[in-house]
Formats: sequence, structure tokens, C-alpha cells
Amino acid sequence: PAPIKAPADGYVTRRQEGLQPGLKPDDVAWGEQCLMLGPSLRELMPKTEEVPVDVVVIPDKTLKQWNKNVGDRVSTGDVVAVMNLKDGATEDVTAPKDGVVAQKSEIKPGDKMEKVCNVAYTDTCVLATIGDKLTPLLVKHGGSVVKVPNWGESNLRFVEYTVELGDDVESGDAVAVMVDPAGNNITADAPSAGTVEKRLESLQYDMYLDKVLQTDAIAT
Repeated sequence: PAPIKAPADGYVTRRQEGLQPGLKPDDVAWGEQCLMLGPSLRELMPKTEEVPVDVVVIPDKTLKQWNKNVGDRVSTGDVVAVMNLKDGATEDVTAPKDGVVAQKSEIKPGDKMEKVCNVAYTDTCVLATIGDKLTPLLVKHGGSVVKVPNWGESNLRFVEYTVELGDDVESGDAVAVMVDPAGNNITADAPSAGTVEKRLESLQYDMYLDKVLQTDAIAT
């Protein structure tokens, strides 16, 4: 058999999964490609059972107050925010599905929704997004992930980050602190020396990490 050699350094990013011993590449694919290489390997975003849903309002409404923060778990009908209307009345904006508040717009109380959307192209504005989990971190080529110890098994609650973005760390330095059901502090430690590039800024004190994270990555 003739080996197929990589034309360049890199990572295998895609294969022709339909190829089986004895088949020719053109039996299952167009052209001669049987795999693809890329300069970096991006962490795959795990699938969730449901697609995130936007909470939308019309642009002429003004935010009175937020009732939920990013990371808060909500049920269908829970009030996410309260809006002021032109006639002085108020309106509750509710969650359209069960889940976690994955994102919020940057609008502040007293701001009109049109501040965060282009009214020339849309008649509704996204106030927040409800998903099953928080959006996971992606690691750059050459970087490394700070992982939650025994994620998904230990029922850990988030306490705080002990580093800021841009901080230099050594291997073994604590990056985040969590607490287990017995009240013991557990740390997520840097796997190697480097600079902190990303954190899950939406994590809040006392969140159960196995309930809001899609992966065990808590920083990069």
C-alpha cells in the first residue's frame, strides 16, 4: 500500500469518515481529498440538546432594571428584565425557555434598547440569550487550558478567580478557587507557565460548575 503523507506541519482537522478498508477515496468523496490539515486545533464546542434562544424587545423601550444576571438559571416565564414604555407603564420581559442566562446586552438602566441594535436593519433588539450552558472557552494554538478538577463529578461551586487577565503564572499556580460539598477549598491550577488570556467572566460566586459549564475549561 502507498502511504499518504502530510504536505505540511499542522493538525488533522477533518477526515473522510466514510472511508473503509478496501474502498477508493472517490467511492465516498469528491476529488482526491481524504483529510485536511490546519495550523491549529480548536477545541470543539460540545453540542447541547437545545439551541440558545434570544430574548428580544422592540427598540423604543427603555430598560428599567435587570432581574437576572449572566449565569443565573431561569425557568420559562421568569422575569429577566423590566422595561419602561413610552406611556409610563412597565413591561416584564420573560425567559422564553428553561436554561441559563448565557449572555446579556451591555445596556444599562435608563438606556433605550435602540442603543444596542441598528434600528435601520431590525425592528427587534436582543436583550439577552438563554442557553443550556455558558459559552465555552476556546484555546489558541500553543496555549493550554486550566481545568476544573473532576468536573462533572465533584459538585463544585465557584468562589473566585485568583488571577487577572494578563497575569503571568507558573505551573501549579492557583487560577481559580472552588468549594466542594464538604466546604473544602479546591483550586484550578495552571498546567504550565504562561500568561492568563481568557476567563469565564460570566461565572459568579456559588454557581455549580457542572451545571453551567459545557467543558472543564475555566481559563486559558
